[in-house]
Amino acid sequence: MKKVIAAVCIAGLVCAQICAEKSSQNKNADYDDLKVSSKKVLVQKAKRAQSEAGKFVSGLGAGWNLGNTLDAFNDSDSAYGQGLESETCWGQPKTTKEMIQAVHKAGFDIIRIPVTWHNHISDSSTMKIDSEWMARVKEVVDYAYDDGMYVILNTHHDNLSYETTYWNGDVNAVRSYGYDSTAYNGRKLTGYCLDERAEAESVKFLTQVWKQISREFASYDERLIFEIMNEPRQAGTDHEWWLPSDCAECIKAMKILEKYESEALKAIRSVDGNEKRFVMIPGMQASADFLRDFVLPADVIEEKRLILSVHAYSPYGFAMYDGTEHRRFTSDDVSFIDSIFTGVYRDFVKNRGIPVIVGEMSCSNKGNIDDRILWFETFTSTAWKSYGMPCVLWDNGAYGIQENGSEQHGYFSRTRLTWYFPSLIKKMLMCSGIMPGEIKQDFATMP
Repeated sequence: MKKVIAAVCIAGLVCAQICAEKSSQNKNADYDDLKVSSKKVLVQKAKRAQSEAGKFVSGLGAGWNLGNTLDAFNDSDSAYGQGLESETCWGQPKTTKEMIQAVHKAGFDIIRIPVTWHNHISDSSTMKIDSEWMARVKEVVDYAYDDGMYVILNTHHDNLSYETTYWNGDVNAVRSYGYDSTAYNGRKLTGYCLDERAEAESVKFLTQVWKQISREFASYDERLIFEIMNEPRQAGTDHEWWLPSDCAECIKAMKILEKYESEALKAIRSVDGNEKRFVMIPGMQASADFLRDFVLPADVIEEKRLILSVHAYSPYGFAMYDGTEHRRFTSDDVSFIDSIFTGVYRDFVKNRGIPVIVGEMSCSNKGNIDDRILWFETFTSTAWKSYGMPCVLWDNGAYGIQENGSEQHGYFSRTRLTWYFPSLIKKMLMCSGIMPGEIKQDFATMP
């Protein structure tokens, strides 16, 4: 099985060889001379969009997500995790400059900073963001920006359902919070919802929040990228994570999403200093499966500066959990990954000139390190080298072996500034055209 995969994945090793061989004899028409993570590397030309956004994306290497941190929230009536304390309410430590610098030193040139905003609205009538929260977000952004990294800043867990829904009708098991919920101290929940009954409130939330973010970061150059949403979906419904092709409600929800993203983009462009900001736009669920009919918003500027945002934990059974013991990475999985990127490339890069960033990707730890190495090699070399799509690794801090469907996507120890699985990180960086830097093995996962 490994021989089959190695034959398919051999292209990924070329990236590592290119990084190691920086000699002038390799400079020819088949290679681009790009600057990635402050290092000159020779990168075999992939099929890249040649718009302004396409040129920009072609200069990016690989990224890391500050997951389960500024995106963490508590919408219950409990005092736990409210205010600035929300940053650590999902178990991750407070972010420091040293953490971000360690990620950069490893070789990553992009950091995605997921941020949840609806739980930090101090005035729901105006959607004013709490000033202390905005200051904290800016502080963390500056850790990376001032260190020379590219930063992706988004709205993350702000997707509500229209009404609060529960798992199997159990009122003690919230599935999705809705506008009918009241959080701690009587705070009225705000956010957006892909339901026509919530259109006015949703547009108000998205436009006002993005105007405030745009004003706060107006002076930052193109290394700061905005991502309008995370994984927009029909929260709390039977179609939250799956869209049947014959689902009229789903088609209506997609059109609502397109309207929301259009209004949010207009809000960003209306703020001085953001007229040419690169902006990432996700489709439904940010999934590659539901993009064929998705339409990006029309931009008010002539230069194409929009980027499609895609998340891919694929194949789902191997990378996440589907109720089976899918622990081995097979040749069928290789073909599946290639089919994903072939379709996204065809529909957006080739047909529309829209480049793509894979804003989240990872495969959960099932005690299968050799197979995970093969997955990282195949996924990253296919996305980045073959189709010019940079990948941003999702890291939620949970590094143990997956049990009962848990999501074990931990890679970096934020307290010890070490890496749980150096072989995976090195493989991802090499297959993204980057020579790995300082990657120390964490003692918790030493052989």
